[in-house]
Amino acid sequence: MPHQVKQANQALFEAAERLVEKYDDMPAGSVLRCFSRCVRKALHEGCPTTEVAAAAEDMTRALLERRSTAGARPMGRLVATRLPRTRPGEG
Repeated sequence: MPHQVKQANQALFEAAERLVEKYDDMPAGSVLRCFSRCVRKALHEGCPTTEVAAAAEDMTRALLERRSTAGARPMGRLVATRLPRTRPGEG
């Protein structure tokens, strides 16, 4: 059984890598969160360990394709925050 788990983990890693590369126009974190949700869903639905990566990758692709054709939601602007600087000798 440990060998199957190791293979499943490797398959999950490779699938995640493929997804991030394919959807490079989306933030990697968003792609990986979507993939993670799909992995949990596949496991919850009783998918065999050896097939989880493929099933989750297929579900993720379907969701991300649907998201990209529906138009991406506008992302909020990143605002730079200035932290107070301490002067030498202070603090």
